[in-house]
Amino acid sequence: MIDNMDSKKRRFKMGKLLWIGMLIFILVGSVNIFAVADTNPPQISNATLSPEVIKPGDVLTVSATITDDVNLRQVFVYVFRNPNTLVSVALVGYGIENVNYVVPTADLVSGSYRVIIGAYDLAGNSGWATLSFTVDTPPEISGATLSPEVIKPGDLLTLNAVITDDVELRQVFVYVFCNDPNSFVSSAFIGSGIGNVNYVVPTADLIWSSYRVILGAYDSRGQSSWATLYFTVDSTPPLVTITHPLAGEVYSEAITTAGYAVDNVTDSSDLIIDVAVSPKFDVNDGTGSFDVQALHPNNITIRVTAMDEAGNVGESSVDVIRKHDRGNHLGQDK
Repeated sequence: MIDNMDSKKRRFKMGKLLWIGMLIFILVGSVNIFAVADTNPPQISNATLSPEVIKPGDVLTVSATITDDVNLRQVFVYVFRNPNTLVSVALVGYGIENVNYVVPTADLVSGSYRVIIGAYDLAGNSGWATLSFTVDTPPEISGATLSPEVIKPGDLLTLNAVITDDVELRQVFVYVFCNDPNSFVSSAFIGSGIGNVNYVVPTADLIWSSYRVILGAYDSRGQSSWATLYFTVDSTPPLVTITHPLAGEVYSEAITTAGYAVDNVTDSSDLIIDVAVSPKFDVNDGTGSFDVQALHPNNITIRVTAMDEAGNVGESSVDVIRKHDRGNHLGQDK
């Protein structure tokens, strides 16, 4: 009877262990079944990048919705400069579903880029979304010249420059301002998308003053670059003064012409000076001196002209008298 009771106890314990083993097998098997069954990657939808064209430092926002059928683990955002240079990577968060991430742009240079959103679940599955944007710097103006820099009203004044843009050049304008007094004179739309500027500035109605020409270039995003050049309208001729010889003096030997010329715009050293004598005879171009004894008329006119950068010509003249002395006609001033 005692043996029967021990036998029953042993059978009960064995049955209990068997049920525990079966329960463990079921539980472990269930875990393995679930782990193997998760082969679906996270899903990324409604991915947007705004705006698609920026300049360095602008706000650039990535937005997306991420879902997973088991458990979302990590979300990353990668930024590449095309073709394949990694610029930055950021862990956006764990288990998030709504992505709203601001891409750092302060140090980006001009070029095309792509943003890749990567989402990983606990089983190691991953989902991806790729978006693109462009960093656009302002247009570049080079080789800007304005020629000539000093003109008379109505003279030809030409503006030249080369304009380039890394995305799309849109509009090019030319503005003319008077410096004294400071006032707007004119503006002109040169064209769209042009690279080489060759523009004739209207000058017929300009009065004497200093002016500035501003060249403005705009790209498709509204960014702009500027170049400023200066010119002067000069309608005043130089003032010429002859200090030697004096009018009405009598000379029988060599005469040296002396004097000076000044201009309101052009430096005196840049004036073009010319000495002429009537009637005609040879003039020593280096010194302006000449021998009046070679002339027959009694009256001689010495005319000195000076031309400034704008082409204005000023002049002064003096009449002297030749003494009829057929002796030694070479010598010093009177």
